[in-house]
Amino acid sequence: MEPDRRGTGRHRCRPAAHGRGARNVVRLLGAGEEDGRRRGVRPADDFLRQHRKTVVDKIAYWTGVQRPLARKLIEVIEKRSAELGLLADTKREAEHLTEITVYASALATNYMTRGKFIQP
Repeated sequence: MEPDRRGTGRHRCRPAAHGRGARNVVRLLGAGEEDGRRRGVRPADDFLRQHRKTVVDKIAYWTGVQRPLARKLIEVIEKRSAELGLLADTKREAEHLTEITVYASALATNYMTRGKFIQP
C-alpha cells in the first residue's frame, strides 16, 4: 500500500502478484506452457476473466474488503497468470474456481488485518 500522490490522504493498493504469491497461483491453476498441447485446457487468465464478477462479489461479501480492491486483486492475478502462460484444466474448473476464490479471500483478509496482502 502506498500513499496516494494526489494528496487525498488515501492509500492506493498494489496487490503483490510476484514472488511467493505467483508461486501460489501457479500451484492453484497448475499447467504451464508445456501442457498447452493437451486438449481440455485454456488460458487461466481467460478463465479468471470469465468468473471475475462472481469471485469479486464473494471476496467482498466474505472478507469485507471493498469491491474495487477485490477487483484489483483479481485483475492482478489474471495479469500475472497471463504473463506466466498458465493454463486451466477445463475438467477441473470448479476446483480451480474454489481454490482461487479461497486464495484471494485469504489475501484480502491479510490486507484487512495487517494492511498487506502478503507478508515479506
